[in-house]
Amino acid sequence: TQANTAQVHRVCHRKIHATLTEKQLAREFTTWPALQAQPALASFIQWVQKKQPEYYDNTLRPTRGR
Repeated sequence: TQANTAQVHRVCHRKIHATLTEKQLAREFTTWPALQAQPALASFIQWVQKKQPEYYDNTLRPTRGR
C-alpha cells in the first residue's frame, strides 16, 4: 500500500533485495528500524553514508534510441 512505501536510493534498494527475501521483508522487516538493525544492512548503511549523494549514479539506465 502507499502508506507502506518510501523512496529509497537505488543502491540501497538493491542491497536490501540482495540481502533479504521477499518473504523476510514481508514478515520480519516491515519497518525502517527493523531494516537498519539487520546486521548486513547496518554495516552497509555505515559504509554508504560516507559516500557522496551522487554515488552510484550509473544505476540509471540509458533510454533506448538516444
